Amino acid sequence: MRSNNIIAKVSKNRILLKDSSKSYEIPQGNVKAGNNYAKCLYCGSVLPGKGREWYVRDAIKEWNSNYEKFLNGEITLEELRNSKARPTLLVKFKDEGRNLDFDEITEEDKKIFWKAFNKLREIDIVKISTEKAFPYGLLAFVRWGIDRFYKLFNARQLLILVKIVNRLNELRDKINGDEEYKNAILTYLTMAFLNHVRYNSMITSIDSTRAFNVPVTAFRGFAFSWTWVEISPLGNISGSLIKLLEHIKKGLKYLIYTNTNSQIEVPSYQDNLQKEPVD
Repeated sequence: MRSNNIIAKVSKNRILLKDSSKSYEIPQGNVKAGNNYAKCLYCGSVLPGKGREWYVRDAIKEWNSNYEKFLNGEITLEELRNSKARPTLLVKFKDEGRNLDFDEITEEDKKIFWKAFNKLREIDIVKISTEKAFPYGLLAFVRWGIDRFYKLFNARQLLILVKIVNRLNELRDKINGDEEYKNAILTYLTMAFLNHVRYNSMITSIDSTRAFNVPVTAFRGFAFSWTWVEISPLGNISGSLIKLLEHIKKGLKYLIYTNTNSQIEVPSYQDNLQKEPVD
């Protein structure tokens, strides 16, 4: 007989099941950013330093600095890869059947991963969010050297986002109607796209109380996120393009049917496209 309720006792990092000899041990976290504590999962060494001198913080800040230098053509890919901290691939997911199956990372996978960084240098910098993040207030990720918004995204994410921008640019000629109508359609699509960007970065996370992920600027009390989640643009969940377009459609219906003479103005897609990056 199955039961949805299991009586258990928690003792430190162990879960003890009542009326059973079974127990489960939960691995303790190896990183506590608030305490400047990080323990290597491989050798068990505790990384040294405190505050600004903490090795983990210093290494991640160096990576973000080198990331910017690399995109500006100041250092090579090899120099970027030799940073103290750098992203890495752990496992790859195989989308076969209903089970979650994973494969080991190969040398070819690593080459493809780093090749994405070289591709970033080939695209128009205007299409990347190079604006500076505010060095004060609630955006705690700035303390880790993420001082420009594009640093919230890895190379693969940026390449995909730029491809979507390119498709939006090409769409204008395929829309039947006058320029005002084309601008309106592209503006609404861009609004959905920008909202989708908010749900796909290196610090987006799951809201456990509402069963969907929260946007990139939702972090308030945490200094950094060590894991993140992304939303498929074609999924039928919050943060996907499908859901975001539905929200815009509902908003437009409300504006059409509301009994008011109020006027609103939405900056057009074309106006935003012509803006120069802010230094």
